[in-house]
Amino acid sequence: MCEGRACKEVHLCGIRAPSDGEEGFQESSDALMTILGGNLIKCTQVGGGTPCDEKGKSTDGEAIVATCHIGSHDIAEDMAKHGFACDQVSMSGGRYSGEGLGKPCDTQQSALKPAE
Repeated sequence: MCEGRACKEVHLCGIRAPSDGEEGFQESSDALMTILGGNLIKCTQVGGGTPCDEKGKSTDGEAIVATCHIGSHDIAEDMAKHGFACDQVSMSGGRYSGEGLGKPCDTQQSALKPAE
């Protein structure tokens, strides 16, 4: 997320995708780049009306934690729905898992191995 020439890393609230070095990272990263596709993205930081309000922090180190959309389309929902991230139910309230959506995370496994 950039304002002028200042850019910040953004973590999508409510989902967990593989980190660099974890199994599935490259596939997840490639999927995110495809979803973004050079479109204009609007992000709302936690605390400003996101599924993670009152459950999570608005920052993670130097990164901003936010819900991001392309138009009215939730990017985290796409990532979870297509299996490139899992739903952190404790943060999202289950928004990204359930009927027709993604799987909840199992905190003992990688992001791409959903809870059973």
